[in-house]
Amino acid sequence: MPTKDNVHNLFGARGPMAHGWDQVPLPEAPMTESAVLAALMRDRTAFDPVYDAGLRPEHFYDPLMGRLYAELYRRYASGEGTDAVHIRAWLEMDPDIDKVGGAAKYLPGLLMAPTSAKPDTLRQYVDQLHDFWKRRRLIVEAEQAIVQARALREPIGETVAALTNAFDDIAAGEGGHLMRTFGEVMESAYDQIMEAGARGGPAGLTIRGFPTLAKYVQLRPEENTILAGVNGSGKTALGWAWLVDIARTLRERLNDGELLEDVGGVAGVSLEMTGEALAQRTYAAMAGVPLADVMSGLLTDYQKESLGHAKEEAKGLPMIVIEGAGMTAAQIKMRLVQAKRKFKGKLNVCLVDHVIQVDSSGTDAEHGGAWATAKVADELMRLTKRGGLNCHMLGLCQVNDDLLNKLPWDKRRPTRNMLQWSKRWGNNADHVIGINRPAMYLDKSRPEEDPMESPADYAARLKQWEAQWKRWENAAELYLDKNRHGEGNIVIPLLFEGKTVSFTEDPKYYPKEEQP
Repeated sequence: MPTKDNVHNLFGARGPMAHGWDQVPLPEAPMTESAVLAALMRDRTAFDPVYDAGLRPEHFYDPLMGRLYAELYRRYASGEGTDAVHIRAWLEMDPDIDKVGGAAKYLPGLLMAPTSAKPDTLRQYVDQLHDFWKRRRLIVEAEQAIVQARALREPIGETVAALTNAFDDIAAGEGGHLMRTFGEVMESAYDQIMEAGARGGPAGLTIRGFPTLAKYVQLRPEENTILAGVNGSGKTALGWAWLVDIARTLRERLNDGELLEDVGGVAGVSLEMTGEALAQRTYAAMAGVPLADVMSGLLTDYQKESLGHAKEEAKGLPMIVIEGAGMTAAQIKMRLVQAKRKFKGKLNVCLVDHVIQVDSSGTDAEHGGAWATAKVADELMRLTKRGGLNCHMLGLCQVNDDLLNKLPWDKRRPTRNMLQWSKRWGNNADHVIGINRPAMYLDKSRPEEDPMESPADYAARLKQWEAQWKRWENAAELYLDKNRHGEGNIVIPLLFEGKTVSFTEDPKYYPKEEQP
């Protein structure tokens, strides 16, 4: 196991600095890097633990080792050989291999590194490399800030902001919560879709695409909106579609010449789904391609072209995606503060998907689920205030099925009294909007004929079943149960497209001149 004795000491290799920080060597762990690569080439079972631990090529100090690590994983993912025999030909083509004596000398020395394929040991290797990588980043960012401060060219505010953002990014690496631009997530999801195809399968802002809703609901700073629904009703698809809609509006303002510090951006926190999974849903909705086809990657040329257009449309959206299960309200705040800095101090809307998944502290949890949930609801509400993020919080929330199921099947509209675990969500919210899809409660199986009934009775029963499905299959509705700023108890009919998991307002219910 690599120890402090076989890594470079922070001040040891070149001695104390003569002046400033520029003489301090960057920390590195060559024995640990060698141990990881040796384990991968000796035992293919080492790949998954190392990947799960989050090791990436840039975590290696030695660029050659970083490239070798990337190639080994490419081969592993494609089913190619990963031992020294198979990797030698590739290694001989590397431009730096002659500097280390050639592949014939380099590989045997690498394989002699003491190592282990045990998952716990591999995790220790990766943790050490990740720790040293973050230390190097910290040193480099600090050195750059010192150079800029001495040069007196850049405004000090910009230097401080850049350094603070860099430090926040390094700190956010703790705990495995990812933060990427939405364009990066869409790019990654697009690559995954195409790879799957190659494998053969597996005041306030308004929501312009929903003009009737926009009449009643504006997403103002320091306020909260709850979008509630049962599991599978489509609240995740709807909530993220709203966030993309708002980001498009902001991008138009940026394209018209407004400054980022005046326009700002939006951020979404996903506590369940990955960014790529969310992006796949966005691709399906934007491109009009069935989600099943998007996920499988088995696409027609026309569908691929449509996805390409959607990918271009997503570029430049001022939207951040934060991923991570089990995040506390404090951790969510830290990431959202980072997002606010990236948008130069203005965050308009933050979405939390979904609020029940926000982790409570151990102390709060000891008092029971309802108590802990109420505390989380209060903490999230405080985030939106001027002393916090000064933004609008859009929270997605489950409802109590037992209460909802007491209503007639075609009138099961979620209300503030049905929110799961705690009524505090509804009490704190400025708007509570329920989503209802009656078709969820219909029997999906075609009725079977009863031997005891007449053909006429069966035909009537079948006709009734078909009529119900025709009426409700694509029907959905929003129910504005609470509106702190105006009229509530409002039903807004929607159209639901199941194949793309997308919603639009039903054009029959708003004036033609307002149709999007």
